[in-house]
Amino acid sequence: MSWAKAALKSTAMEELVKQMVFVNVQAQTRHEEAMAQQQQALAQAVAAQQESTHLLAAQLAAQQVATQTQINALREAMQQLAPGRDQAVVTTGNHVSIRASHFLQKLSASDDVEAFLTTFERTAEREGWPQDQWAGLIAPFLTGDPQKAYFDLPLEDAKNYDRLKAEVLARLGVTVAVRAQRVHCWKYCPDQPPRSQMHDLGQLVKKWLQPETLTREQMVERVVMDHYLRSLPKDLQRWVSHGDPKTAALVVEMVERYTVVEDLLRPTSRRGPVLPPPVRPASVPRREASLDPGTSTPKSSSSVLQRPVATRTAGDIQCWRCRAWGHTRAQCPLQEEPMECGSARRVSFYTLTTCTTHLDLEGGQFECTVWVNHRPAKALLDSGSMVTLVHARVVGRLGPVQRTLRVVCIHGDTREYPLIPVTISARNTSVTQEVGVVSTLIHDVIVGRDCPLFAELWCLAQTELPIELGNNSGSPPPNMTVDTVDEELLKCVQNKNVVTDVSVLAPQPELTPKEGESSPVPVMVGEDEEELSPVDITLGVDEGEGSSYPVHPDLDVSRGAFGRAQMGDPMLINAREQVTVVSGVPQAPDAEKRFPHFAVSNDLFYRVSEIRGEIVEQLLVPQPYQRMVLDLAHNDALGGHLGAEKTEARITDRFYWPGIGAAVKRYCSSCPVCQLTAPAPHYRNPLVPLPIIEVPFERIAMDIVGPLEKSARGHRYILVVLDYATRYPEAVPLRNPTSKAIARELFFMFSRTGLPREILTDQGTPFMSRVMADVCKLFQIKQLRTSVYHPQTDGLVERFNKTLKMMLKRVVQRDGRDWDHLLPALLFAIREVPQASTGFSPFELVYGRRPRGLLDLVKETWESESSPHKSLIEHISQMRERISKVMPLVQEHLQKAQEAQKRVYNRSAKLRQFQVGDRVAVLIPTVESRFLAKWQGPYEVVEKVGEVNYRVHQPGKRKPYQIYHINLLKPWRDREVSAMVGVGIESDGVDAVHIA
Repeated sequence: MSWAKAALKSTAMEELVKQMVFVNVQAQTRHEEAMAQQQQALAQAVAAQQESTHLLAAQLAAQQVATQTQINALREAMQQLAPGRDQAVVTTGNHVSIRASHFLQKLSASDDVEAFLTTFERTAEREGWPQDQWAGLIAPFLTGDPQKAYFDLPLEDAKNYDRLKAEVLARLGVTVAVRAQRVHCWKYCPDQPPRSQMHDLGQLVKKWLQPETLTREQMVERVVMDHYLRSLPKDLQRWVSHGDPKTAALVVEMVERYTVVEDLLRPTSRRGPVLPPPVRPASVPRREASLDPGTSTPKSSSSVLQRPVATRTAGDIQCWRCRAWGHTRAQCPLQEEPMECGSARRVSFYTLTTCTTHLDLEGGQFECTVWVNHRPAKALLDSGSMVTLVHARVVGRLGPVQRTLRVVCIHGDTREYPLIPVTISARNTSVTQEVGVVSTLIHDVIVGRDCPLFAELWCLAQTELPIELGNNSGSPPPNMTVDTVDEELLKCVQNKNVVTDVSVLAPQPELTPKEGESSPVPVMVGEDEEELSPVDITLGVDEGEGSSYPVHPDLDVSRGAFGRAQMGDPMLINAREQVTVVSGVPQAPDAEKRFPHFAVSNDLFYRVSEIRGEIVEQLLVPQPYQRMVLDLAHNDALGGHLGAEKTEARITDRFYWPGIGAAVKRYCSSCPVCQLTAPAPHYRNPLVPLPIIEVPFERIAMDIVGPLEKSARGHRYILVVLDYATRYPEAVPLRNPTSKAIARELFFMFSRTGLPREILTDQGTPFMSRVMADVCKLFQIKQLRTSVYHPQTDGLVERFNKTLKMMLKRVVQRDGRDWDHLLPALLFAIREVPQASTGFSPFELVYGRRPRGLLDLVKETWESESSPHKSLIEHISQMRERISKVMPLVQEHLQKAQEAQKRVYNRSAKLRQFQVGDRVAVLIPTVESRFLAKWQGPYEVVEKVGEVNYRVHQPGKRKPYQIYHINLLKPWRDREVSAMVGVGIESDGVDAVHIA
């Protein structure tokens, strides 16, 4: 049984193995069939892919052929259009086209012609252009004088590049002599990089010597010729230069020819060799010896080098000034000055030119007796002297001298004399002043204009003595007064008997004098009229240009003279009689609390008023000084030619005189500059007031002014930024109004004022750019934009732009290239005066104090008192307290100003409204010009945005939906069909208007 079981088990196992083998064989067979099917499918796919590739290659080849055909057609079309375009295309004999326009640009007025020609030559050599075609290649790129030179050349010469280049350089004056002059006139500039200047000098020398074309001997000859010509006498140098010799031999030949001709023209008895002028040793200064103060004796002559001179007869001596024989240049009658004197260093920017007549009258006229330190002395009244001088014998022995007086004589020679205080008495009047002590005076005393007694003594001499001022009558002119002295002296300049008297350098107090040393201190005195004032130098006015700074040379600005003018002015009689406070002491109960009232302090008269909640001491200005105040407040660059209201506000903060309002209006209305540049009046449509901003620099507005005349520094635009709360303006000159430049300047401004919350701009490209959006996103600033073609939304900035441009027009110089230097002065003028809307100046609202300007300097000069010292903590606390008191007044003034502006603005306004779905016409600029606008439409109103803005649907426009102000919209009236039956359709004309 066990065996049977084992057999059955074995049989079962064999059956199982057979089944497994059979299954494996079937699976392998199916796998091989599947693999064969896959290989067949893959082969079919590869074949299909290859067929597709062949088809695609055929398509690409066909497309390439078509593209090449189009390119050839376009090339042929461009070649046909090439003669009418601005490109230089030259076809050589091998039919190869040269397009110079791919490498060159047209010559502009600011380009260097030599650099332009050199660039062309190097480009032509690099590209391998034939040299015989260079003239034709460069001709289309020439402009101005070079183009005219090419036009004027004969046809054959115009084809030769070398001849064309020579003619162009000759037309522009670029010659060998000019290049040599540039080398000799070159100077080192400390404010420029040294390496760059060395390179520039090397380029100038290379252009002069031309080492690429000249040999070493020719360059040496050119240097020798230049030095030889510059060493010749002026007349001979001028004659040789006119001949333009090319070689050294020709130069020598022309000099010899000139010498022979001069020898032939010389008289026979005086013929002799032409000797060169004597040469002064280089080590000897112009003045051979120093002079002691007050004397004309040289200190020492042992150190002066003497050149031996050969003995010659008078007939052998020739003057090198007039070319005559028999005298030297020092003895020439044509000598401009009889002696050679040293001149004092110029230390002043102000001029007072005075003179006296050389009178052929008997002694005693213009002389009087005065008492100096209670000693009688004979005095001369000298209207040409700015200081008073006394003889040493009058004052006696001098003690230690701490200060000296520097005096310039008629010849420019400078002397220093001791300066001491003395008492001068005349006609029961005594004054104490500092005078110069001179030991060589021809009079005991010379009374100058600085003496308070000069005017009284001069009037006495005019009325009591017959004098002659530029006429032959022998009697004084009628109605001669002190005021006519300067006019009569001015008339003397036209008389032949006029001589210049003494110009002096008046002293100023020494700050830190050393013990035992004299300290000459020069101050404002007579200078030549070419000198510039400090304000002109600060604003960048060049020498030779007219200065706009008002100068009153005949007006004494000292405190004593100003006080005397106040006492003698009849216009101030009522003010002097109504004085209620003297030196801070009220003359009546509560007199100092009533405003306005008149007061006296330090011998000066004031009008005390309350302006914008602040007590202001207004210095009373007498009539002779009123013109100076008006000039400084209106005409000067720091005055800015503002209107009468702002000019009066600027003056009344510091000064006052009866009738000041009418005087300012008359002055401003009669200003020639303002009359020539005043704008014509215009009217506006209704406006909606903007919300009042209370926090400074929380909302600012920006705009771009320009393009203007290109300044010397390359600026053509102005970035204007205005704060809505304080009306504080900023104006920054820009070369290009790019977004990056604006963002950079804004960051500089934010570093001073802090980050604003809102910025209001128009929809100009720089303000709508991604850069500006990123800057506002970075600083978390909200961008506000005006509606298109409606600048009234940002009217504050637009009005400031107009004011700024008008001020620039009034203060710029003749060429108009210095306007960017004048911006700081004009901004100061605007920030200093009160703003009409706020009632306070922008400077006060930002800094909490009034700025110190030109009028303050004048007031301090007349008062001669310094401002009291305040600690930093006191200044900050007072500034905060003042700002906290001022801001409510500012808001009140802004509210009143807005109401007044709205009332005036809306007088001719008509309230209009549109409904959704209304058809309207829109006034927008045309494609041809931004400044030429016309009505376009009809369009449909789809939404009302705000009170006066509407969103309009414009089919076919780049922006189908645009927001417009109601002033740019008008209702569209459709014509009824019944009206058109039986009549011709009239074509509506298109009215074009200009948007200002």
